[in-house]
Amino acid sequence: MTALRQIPALGQTALPAPRALSRRQKAALIVRLLTHAGEPVPLADLPDEMQASLTQTMGAMRLVDRTTMAAVVEEFIRDMEDLGVTFPPGLSGALSVLDGQISPETAAR
Repeated sequence: MTALRQIPALGQTALPAPRALSRRQKAALIVRLLTHAGEPVPLADLPDEMQASLTQTMGAMRLVDRTTMAAVVEEFIRDMEDLGVTFPPGLSGALSVLDGQISPETAAR
């Protein structure tokens, strides 16, 4: 997230309106920016279909103008700041969070 905040501001000059991107394209752009900045992105945790879709979307994208990039980054940061809490997926994720908090008998069920 810190890497995204370091993108230079666009200033007050009149710039074209951001290009409309799909949610998948926005995700691909964020992943591209984070990986380019050296931030770890645990994509292997995603289902195979999502990994394949992300890869295909990134392969289809070419250039994204600065205005669109900045708008997508601002939207992403705003969405992340609005999150209250996240939960790990599935029963195994819940068990890892509750490890040492529930009895071994309950965990074994």
